[in-house]
Amino acid sequence: MLPVSRQVLWLVAPKGSRWDDTPEVALTDLAAEPFVFYGESLALNDIVLNACRDAGFAPTIVGRSGHWDFMAALVQAGIGIALLPALYCRRLDANAFTCRRVVAPEIHWDMALGWRRNGYLSRASCYQPVSIRTSWPMASRACAPVSPVGRANEKKTRRPALSGTACGIRVFSA
Repeated sequence: MLPVSRQVLWLVAPKGSRWDDTPEVALTDLAAEPFVFYGESLALNDIVLNACRDAGFAPTIVGRSGHWDFMAALVQAGIGIALLPALYCRRLDANAFTCRRVVAPEIHWDMALGWRRNGYLSRASCYQPVSIRTSWPMASRACAPVSPVGRANEKKTRRPALSGTACGIRVFSA
């Protein structure tokens, strides 16, 4: 697996909330708040739910969505608060939202790419700059260097791709 991104989750609340004047928020301070949560099938759902349980409370879930924009709209409407990646929070309108770093504990969302060992990788996934392929040792072994010259004479064979993936590469969230 190749680590791709590590994001910290931040509190998203409507402007005018009690967190407007605080630089950061402890997760336990959110125990009594209604939460707009992730869809149950998303990894972030389990990450946030486990963090809340580890902090000693079960969140009150008033809505769910797999779309960050819709979650933010529910927060802006006053339905509840949400915990969203900092990268997304930076895009939100500071006049409409209060975004604060969650601490004690800090909640991380780690993303990585993974592929089946010795599995098929499409030609498209093999055309990566050398610097990226050296970061992906499995991809380097699975993809022999291919020259576009002479492709017309190449034998056409269909190779099976991994089920449910675009090119044998899956995105994992932990």
